[in-house]
Amino acid sequence: MHPLKPVSDNFSELRAKAEAEPGKIHTNEVVFSASPEEMRRLIHELSVHQLELEMQHEELFQSRAELEKSLNRYTDLYDFAPVGYLTLSQESRIVEGNLTAANILGVSRSLLPDKYLYNFIAARDSSLFTAFLASVFKRKGEHSFCQVSLKQQSVQTEKLPPANLITVRLDAVVNDNGEQCRLALSDISRQQNAESVISANNERQQLILKETHSGFWEWDIQSNTNVWSDELWQMYRLEPHSLEASYELWKECIVPEERPVIEHAVWHAVQQGEAFSIEWRLNTSIPGPDRWLMSKGIPFKDNRGQVTQYVGIVIDISELKRAQETGIKARLFSKNVIESIPGAFYMIDANARLTSWNAILRDEIAGKPESEMMHTPAASAIHPQDQALVQQAIMRVLQGGVEEVLEVRVLLRGGPAFRWYLLTGRRIIIDGNAFMIGTGIDITTKKQIEEANAQLEMQLVQSQKMEMLGTLAGGIAHDFNNMLGVILGYTEMLLDERPSSDPLFADLTAIREAASRSAELTHQLLAFARKQTVIPEVFQLNEAVEKLLPLLHRLIGENITLNWQPASIDTQIKIDPSQIDQILVNLCVNSKDAITGNGTITIKSGRSDLAEPGEDPSKKTTPYIALSVTDDGCGIDKNDIPHIFEPFFTTKEQGKGTGLGLSTIYGIVKQNNGRIECKSEPGTGTTITIYLPLNREQSAVDALNRPEEQIFQGNHTILIVEDEPGILKLCKLMLEGKGYKVLSAETPMQAITLADNYNDKIDLLLTDVIMPEMNGQDLAEIIAVLRPDMKILFMSGYTADAFGDTPNLHSEAHFIRKPFTISSLTTAVNNTLNPGAPGSGVS
Repeated sequence: MHPLKPVSDNFSELRAKAEAEPGKIHTNEVVFSASPEEMRRLIHELSVHQLELEMQHEELFQSRAELEKSLNRYTDLYDFAPVGYLTLSQESRIVEGNLTAANILGVSRSLLPDKYLYNFIAARDSSLFTAFLASVFKRKGEHSFCQVSLKQQSVQTEKLPPANLITVRLDAVVNDNGEQCRLALSDISRQQNAESVISANNERQQLILKETHSGFWEWDIQSNTNVWSDELWQMYRLEPHSLEASYELWKECIVPEERPVIEHAVWHAVQQGEAFSIEWRLNTSIPGPDRWLMSKGIPFKDNRGQVTQYVGIVIDISELKRAQETGIKARLFSKNVIESIPGAFYMIDANARLTSWNAILRDEIAGKPESEMMHTPAASAIHPQDQALVQQAIMRVLQGGVEEVLEVRVLLRGGPAFRWYLLTGRRIIIDGNAFMIGTGIDITTKKQIEEANAQLEMQLVQSQKMEMLGTLAGGIAHDFNNMLGVILGYTEMLLDERPSSDPLFADLTAIREAASRSAELTHQLLAFARKQTVIPEVFQLNEAVEKLLPLLHRLIGENITLNWQPASIDTQIKIDPSQIDQILVNLCVNSKDAITGNGTITIKSGRSDLAEPGEDPSKKTTPYIALSVTDDGCGIDKNDIPHIFEPFFTTKEQGKGTGLGLSTIYGIVKQNNGRIECKSEPGTGTTITIYLPLNREQSAVDALNRPEEQIFQGNHTILIVEDEPGILKLCKLMLEGKGYKVLSAETPMQAITLADNYNDKIDLLLTDVIMPEMNGQDLAEIIAVLRPDMKILFMSGYTADAFGDTPNLHSEAHFIRKPFTISSLTTAVNNTLNPGAPGSGVS
């Protein structure tokens, strides 16, 4: 097979043959149209152009359009070209002519007669025309022809610009009379232009085939013969024309694993008489990346409708395939990136509808299948109360280009369940259209933490208010305590100076008892304010509860009945009595708040033998004293019970609880090696039981029944530091009355100066804890440097919070609580000066 030759070459050969054999030219016959073979080749070229255009190359589309236009002009020229006919005299006078001749010459047909054709010929061809006309009349009977140009000023046609000359072919033969000749006037300007265009198109076609790495082929179905262009051989990595082009050779150019599928597609198209388009990988031994080719073929049918051949084009699409693979990889990468976002991803069009999303948005939020997601309204998953806010934000992003960040509620699978999401949005432009892309991050936990923090902050404020009230109450109680101390001290000194028969003795005794009772109430107030120093003591729980009952009655009110059910057994424990008061006050207040209207609170004590954690109950148990508080209030939800001992957790209404009461009780119980448990049913009531270890040391009752305390007489030097003048004076009188030498100072700085300047030994420092300038602990540390052998005894009505972690302040042997009696003071002083002496103990 051979590639098609350009049309212009075929015409050149025909013309050369015709000119070489002038004897065969018939005077009565003029050939204007191309041969069928030439037309078939032209149509073939047109088909090739059409197939090339389908490859979406813009230049191929343009080339095909130009080729079709040129082919139409060329066909009209050879099949339907108008020919002008003139009858001329020997002098070139026009005897008659047709309309076509008049149009060619540019004059009205009615004006043609008696015009001289010579006058229409361009000056450059006038001599040629004169010689041609003379030859025509000389050769009588023989056909003659020539080509000449018409004068430019004679051109009136609209089809060619005035700047171009019209070239005409003159075919002439003498009439039978010999006086005139018949002349055919053919405008061959269009033919010449068409040949130029076709030649240019052929050159352009060859250039396009080369630049686009494509080639064309023909396949005769009946004879199974093939024609390949030179470009096709190169594309197949074969030496041009080294083998015979064939269907079998083409199959060998396909990788073996793809041949069955490709061949089936081709033969299916042949059987259906349809065009086909196939893509396949080139089978080559040349190393390098895979080469992908695409072949398209269109069928030609005979007059019976049978497909006789296919013509087509092959294009190298390797770069396109690699670009597609790169695009696929890029899309997969983008998809993986989107799917890896720890939240929802969305893209929204100008109508506020979804156009892109990830699995989280589809499955967890929308709850829809993939097929139903496209164009879903973006705000449909938003909580109704937040939809307007989201829609306004979307419009601001799409129309104004602003970036938005919102915290809204997002429905899960249509609701009613929802989660809090942080939604973002910004605008992007794709093909001139505005879209919004954004992400949604679940911030429900963050919102819950924020709400919890807000609640904790409110509870903290409430706690701080209570703390301030406690501080105020503690301060007042402290000052009152000091006054009571003065009253008790002077009363005791007056009693010591008078016999029991003195008429004032009974009055003084009443004053002492009233002051002692007042001191006890103050002690309870300090405990309630949490300003009492923590000093464990051994005492009977039942007695401590009974002393607190009056205060509890006032706390819970008259509408609530308070029942006390003491155990008949020994209830001795070791704990700071103020902590028992604090426990009972908190529990009774909680029970009061749980009761609406009238109700009952029951306090009960008893004994329980419990196994230690991890021990076998049948082998070893520990005796505990149980103290329970039961109410018939609203109860506690079972889900809240595990959290009731957590700091700031409360089931009360906002502003009615700090959430610190039960957590404080829990800390007290654990501090004293005890246990706590809660049993409650909503609507029934609550029981909270505290277990404190049974204490088997010398009982508080035995301690109270001890023989009258010893009367201590001292000969030591004591430095007293107290900022309250009344207390300072009283302590000095008490100790001097017992034989001690007393140095007194109202401020810590005075005490430091006195300790530094005093020449003799100072045996004991008796100092208040809370004072201006510095506290008692700091003062003791400074003086201890000056007097290393000096003993230290602290005194205070409060507070544990101000003492820090100094062991001296929490040691039972070195602290005395205000207000105190003369005997308790002298006992504490003696115990501090003589820690190992008999009779030393708690003051």
